[in-house]
Amino acid sequence: MLATIAIHPQAAAAAGALFTLLAARSIARSVAAGPAARDEEAKRNVRAGALVGGVVAAGLAYHAVRWPDWMLCYTVPASQFVSPLVWFPVFALALSACGALGAALADDLLAKEKPLGAAGVVVLFGAAYVACAVLTFQSLWHLGTYEEFWSETAQTLPAQRQAVVATAAAMGLTGAALALAAFLRWRRQRAL
Repeated sequence: MLATIAIHPQAAAAAGALFTLLAARSIARSVAAGPAARDEEAKRNVRAGALVGGVVAAGLAYHAVRWPDWMLCYTVPASQFVSPLVWFPVFALALSACGALGAALADDLLAKEKPLGAAGVVVLFGAAYVACAVLTFQSLWHLGTYEEFWSETAQTLPAQRQAVVATAAAMGLTGAALALAAFLRWRRQRAL
C-alpha cells in the first residue's frame, strides 16, 4: 500500500465497483422485483461501496499521522499544513465517497444488464490508480520530510524498516478486512 493522497481515491472507487460486481445476482433480482426493490438494492450497494472506501481509509490512518509529508505527496510541508487529525478525516470521507461512486456506477450498469460496462468501471479506476502511481512514483518511493524529499536526501521506502512493517501490516489488515467482506457478500449472493 503506497500511502499517498494521490492514488487512493481511485483505489477506493475501483474497490467499491468490484464489490458491486459481487452483487450482480441480487441486482438482477431487484430489477425484476420492481422499483422499490431496485431502489433498496442500489442503496445497499452504495452503502457497501462507502464502507469499502472507509476500510481503505482505515488502512492509511497510521501513515497519515506518522508520515504526513509522504501522505501529502510532498506538495506542501506538513508543518505548514493543518494537522493530520484535521485533514485525514476529511480525506477518509472522500475515500468513502469514492467507494460509493464506484459502487453506484457499477450498480447502475448492472441494473441495465451491462456487466462489461460495470467491469469497465473497475478497470478504468484501476488504470487511473496505476497511472497516478506511475506519475507520483518518486514521492511514493522516497519517505521522509518535505525538506528531505526536495533536497533529495529522503531514504527509499525499503530502507526504512518501520515504514515497511507499518505498510505490510496496513496492507495485510486492509486486505483481510476486504477479503472477509467480499467472502460474506459472495456467500450472501450464493444463497439467493
